[in-house]
Amino acid sequence: MAFVTQAVKGQATENLVPDIIRQSIAGLPIAKRMRWGSFTTEFVRPVHWAVLLYGDRVINTEVLGLETGSVTQGHAFMRRKKLPWPSRKTMPMCCTNKVALLPILNKEKS
Repeated sequence: MAFVTQAVKGQATENLVPDIIRQSIAGLPIAKRMRWGSFTTEFVRPVHWAVLLYGDRVINTEVLGLETGSVTQGHAFMRRKKLPWPSRKTMPMCCTNKVALLPILNKEKS
């Protein structure tokens, strides 16, 4: 019987996250998926933008047929406006544009 020991260098998180996200979305138990517009992508609800960050860094990739970025939007019916992803500096602007920030606000307080 022979044993082999091999050291394999890990990959950067930024390189692994996009596939993890795609596999996680594909594995969601969604009974009825829908398509919208001219997209062939299917999901439970229409997706209009995607933000993917690792710390403060944007991970540029494609998720559900959309290019990721660092811009979110205000509420579709109340105040649709493109906004920088929330940070302590941009939180007031996001709140006045109807972007829900509860997890971020709670994290910032601790």
